[in-house]
Amino acid sequence: FTWNDAFRPTKNAVMCNANLERAGVLYNLGAIVSASAAATERTSDDGLKLACKQFQEAAGIFAHIQEKVVANLPGTITPDLSEQGLGMIKSLMLAQAQACFYEKAIRTRAETKMKEGVIARLAAQAAEFYSAT
Repeated sequence: FTWNDAFRPTKNAVMCNANLERAGVLYNLGAIVSASAAATERTSDDGLKLACKQFQEAAGIFAHIQEKVVANLPGTITPDLSEQGLGMIKSLMLAQAQACFYEKAIRTRAETKMKEGVIARLAAQAAEFYSAT
């Protein structure tokens, strides 16, 4: 099985290993779910909820690859399948999900009477996730 790095396609890993193929399939699934989240219309509450859910699902997929699949790979792999690379992508997906929560809080603060401190904490958490990338 050959895997081309998602960020540097000229770098690849070639192994006869089911875990590399599993990692590749799951990575592509995470990419599709995150692309769907990014393309979701976020002007409605339902759209924001869906985008947030999908970003969280993508983060979970990348976390699973990082914790359960890549740990069982022998030898050198590409940077996007490294522990650090997957951690960065997972943090990015969590940051995007947190940004959806923040957007909803801003949009509905008059209706929900959400305090400014809560909104500030949502923004701070999103910033923390983004800084982890």
